Amino acid sequence: HVVYTRYVHCTACSSMSRERAGKKVASEKWGSEDPLQAVVLADSFIYRFLPITLEKPRALLPLVNTPLIDYTLQFLASGGVEQAFVFCCAHADQIRAHLKTSKWTKPNSPLEVQIIISEGCLSTGDALREIDSRSLIRSDFVLVSGDLVSNMDLERAVREHKERKQTIKDSVMTMIFMVASPGHRTRCNQDDLVVAIDPASDGRLLHWQRIRHHKRLSFPLGLFSENASVELRYDLLDCHMSICSPQVPQLFIDNFDYQGQDDFVRGILVSEEIMGNQIHTHIVKDQYAARVSNLHTYDAISKDVIHRWTYPLVPDIKQEQRDGVYSYNRRNVYLYTDTTLARDCHLERDVVIGQTSSVGEGTVIANSVIGQRCHIGSGVCLYGTHVWNDVVIGDGVVIEKSILCDRVQVEAGAKIPPGCIISFGVVIGSECKLKPGDRVTLTQSAMTDVQNVSGLGDGSLGFLWSPSSVEEDENADVSGELWPLDVARTDSETSDLSSEESSQRISPTTLPLDDEAIDTDHNLFFSEVLESIRNGIAEHVSVDNMILEVNSSKHAYNIAITEVPGTVLKAILSGPQQSEDGCQNPRELLSYSRNALKYLSPLLQNYVKSLDSQLQLIYNLEEQSLLKEVVGVIFMSVLRALYDNDVVEEVAIAKWKSSPVGSSSEESLKHHEKMKKQSQPFVEWLEQAEEESSSDD
Repeated sequence: HVVYTRYVHCTACSSMSRERAGKKVASEKWGSEDPLQAVVLADSFIYRFLPITLEKPRALLPLVNTPLIDYTLQFLASGGVEQAFVFCCAHADQIRAHLKTSKWTKPNSPLEVQIIISEGCLSTGDALREIDSRSLIRSDFVLVSGDLVSNMDLERAVREHKERKQTIKDSVMTMIFMVASPGHRTRCNQDDLVVAIDPASDGRLLHWQRIRHHKRLSFPLGLFSENASVELRYDLLDCHMSICSPQVPQLFIDNFDYQGQDDFVRGILVSEEIMGNQIHTHIVKDQYAARVSNLHTYDAISKDVIHRWTYPLVPDIKQEQRDGVYSYNRRNVYLYTDTTLARDCHLERDVVIGQTSSVGEGTVIANSVIGQRCHIGSGVCLYGTHVWNDVVIGDGVVIEKSILCDRVQVEAGAKIPPGCIISFGVVIGSECKLKPGDRVTLTQSAMTDVQNVSGLGDGSLGFLWSPSSVEEDENADVSGELWPLDVARTDSETSDLSSEESSQRISPTTLPLDDEAIDTDHNLFFSEVLESIRNGIAEHVSVDNMILEVNSSKHAYNIAITEVPGTVLKAILSGPQQSEDGCQNPRELLSYSRNALKYLSPLLQNYVKSLDSQLQLIYNLEEQSLLKEVVGVIFMSVLRALYDNDVVEEVAIAKWKSSPVGSSSEESLKHHEKMKKQSQPFVEWLEQAEEESSSDD
């Protein structure tokens, strides 16, 4: 059942005090069998998704073709929640209309949803004060953001919270964290934090500090002198989910300066000695819980859903009322029942195509989600792109790492560079002049500075968006939450980075986060590259398509750009056979490797451009020759094939000769001398050719 309630926000202290007095008496009448309740904040009160959220609330943004709020409500229903209060402010009519037609309004719905609309709330604190003034909370409740995606065991966390309260009466909140190491793709830079936890007192929270742009952190001396055991944790992701006692809304009323979670947590920790209230933690290790807090995490969590980290919240398991279902295919390709595909289109990997959508001939799609009723023309290239509903993309269009909202039209031949946001109903002409990171909208708002985009090409319709009149702190929120530069950078541009520059960048990892899992990701990446190389050579697949395949695997497993050339070379040196040892006959392996390097030289050249990257590739070859004896036999011939096909230059070969690989082990140094001696005839030939060239000049 769904109940709709509209309240006008009021902060009159006298009225709230009377309500509180009545509530205290009422709360004593509720027994231990009260249904578990949840408060879902459908309004984030921040501006990280502008200009999209000018027209649609964040809670309704489609994540892998399912509105975010449906993930949240499904998680709550699975966790034993029986009644949920969906609190909304902006675009409340859209949320109400969505819930009215969703499965949550059906007679067999496992969850009773009550919508609370408040037109004057500006923060989480205002929302909780509004809810408290209505005496809606009966007992302990779950406070969660409406953009949470999780499959964690909520019932266990609630049970632990209630058991803890039996012994620690002053425990007012249990905060949920997920283990996520620094650089993990679901972490938001704006929400990075360091927490101090007392493991001896059931995970009591001792200290809370946002990192933001701080390069140094300070901790109070009493944190260590007054506690026997302290854990400092920088590997935790704040899920913006808490299990709260009924006192939490009352504390927000008593402290009107509490605007959000940060204010509340700091206030409780500072006044703990006086008031006695405590906050405890629940840490999720082997399950999933993450919030779509900005565009970067939107893309990251989409990948996690496609990779099935969020199971059972995956596309092929029916979560809503609809006629058809998704089929789950190899390489994480999900196709709806009535999807129409041209025979020669290529769906590389990590692709979702929604209901009644069609894909034309020769189109290549990778790492992308296509919504409902979309028409993708012929010869289109989509990479890392989120296409929502009713979008029309003309023939020959190229789009990379962008979001296209509902009803967008892209004319034939247009190119949309990485990092662009094309909002609702925008038309992009064939002579589009967008720059990476541009955002285009049809809506003008007091919070935005818009410019006509008529210069982008014939037939274009929309306005360029940029933040202007947002207050200084909010403006920082907007500018800091654009897709990161590495997302808005093409792979060819990234490959120009030197190995030194690339090594300084943090490569995010996927769940789980231990060393074994990281090794597994590298192994999976290699196995997919090996399959792509072997099939591409056998079936004469164009090198451009093979580059797209390798790129999609690289992003799927979060592999650093510097590791790609070595992996491709390793795959080539594994030979044409389907066994892990590859071809063991030196003559056959050399013949295969020469032909493969000639055919795939443009692929390697796409990643190997700087002198450092060339030198690293030779080191990779030397490493393979140490690990596999058959490669050591043909080392010089492979090195020459790399030179003949313009993958490495004589300068890199000369530098390799004089500089052994970084490892100082005796075995590595001895092997380096062996390979150098084997390659001496080729190196001398290079030096002689260089001398003859100099003398001719």
